[in-house]
Parts: sequence; structure tokens; C-alpha cells
Amino acid sequence: MAKILFLIFFLVAVGNGPGSAQQLDIRTCRDAGSFWSFSNYMGYSISYNQKFKSGTRFGVGFSHFGNDNSYSWIHTSIYGDPGITKTFVEDRNPKNERYSAFYTIGWNPVKSQKAGIYWGPIVSLNWIHIFEQNHRFANEWFEDAIYYTEYWRPKRLGVGLFLEFEIKEIIFRQLSASMRLQSEWVGFNGFLSWDRSDPKTIIWNGADIGLKWNFDRLSNKK
Repeated sequence: MAKILFLIFFLVAVGNGPGSAQQLDIRTCRDAGSFWSFSNYMGYSISYNQKFKSGTRFGVGFSHFGNDNSYSWIHTSIYGDPGITKTFVEDRNPKNERYSAFYTIGWNPVKSQKAGIYWGPIVSLNWIHIFEQNHRFANEWFEDAIYYTEYWRPKRLGVGLFLEFEIKEIIFRQLSASMRLQSEWVGFNGFLSWDRSDPKTIIWNGADIGLKWNFDRLSNKK
């Protein structure tokens, strides 16, 4: 967190110089993850952006996502020798969350006062909280049971890419609207490895919409 605050202070200091402008970005999103526990999730993000006349934009911010969509989990395990295959059938009700501090770099090839297209990398540090109520159905191997699962995966590294479309001067001169498409890989039990039921990496894909407040216009800088 101290590093994030340092980046904010650094960008604010740079923003007082010529050829740059500051921007507050608030957005909401509905995305999908490769892990069942985050198959569909909603959330928000708040970030501070520093824009330059060259078309480069630096951003630092915070996001929070949650998933409460129930899902079914069916899997088999082999016990004993010779192996006996036992089947588990469960309904799971999650209250899972992801907290993220992120940093972005974007480039805008469109030199226009009315619109912009930004693309670039995302780097994030993530805290993932799993809390689920599980209902295991009775069968020839198991009794009916309800149990809970809760654990954290703190300080998980994430990397990704985004593509953002921005329309400037919505209602007010300083107000912009934007839509962003992004894909991000976040470590869970490891990194750069994937399994849907017990992943080492979660792939997050989605789109979000947001509003930006521009504190100054680049064209007004002397």
C-alpha cells in the first residue's frame, strides 16, 4: 500500500508540470473468471490517471470484485487398492471477493479533442478471499452434509492487457465516458498454470464502463 501511495504522490507531482493533465476514473464492471468460484462477478474500480501530450497515460488505482452466483461441483476421486471411484455432488453458494491494487500504462494513437483509444499493460497485486457454503448431497458413499470453506490468497501477482475507448466532453467539458476490454492472469496457487477446479492461475476477462473527470485539459497547458 505504501508503494501505491508513493506512485500517487509521484504522479501528482509530475502532473503539476507542463504538457500533462490529471484525471479521476471511476468505473463499474461485470466480468467472468476461469475459476468456478469467480465464474461471474461484479465490482468497481477507482483510479488516478496522469496524461501527457505524447499520448502516454499512467494510472494507479484500487478495485473490488465480488461473486455470489451459486454453482454445482461434481467430481470423482479414486480410493483404495484396487481403486474405487467415488463421486461427489455439491451445490456451492459463494461470497467470494477480490481486492486489487493496480498500475496501468496506456498509449493513445488518436490525437483528437473528442475521442481517444488507449491500450497497454496492467500489473496488479491481489488479495483473494474465498468463503463458500457447500451442500454435499447423499449417495452410496456419503451422507448429506453442509459445510463451509474459507481461506485467503494474499499478495497474488497479476499481469494483463487492456483496450479502452473514450468519448470526451460528455455534458461537461471536463467529463468523459469510456468502455474498457481487458484480460488479466492472476496467480492463485501458483502462476502461469491453469485448472478450472483448483487453479494455479485465474484468467479474468471482461468489459467495464466508467466516467472520468479531467482536472485540466492538455491543450490549455503552456
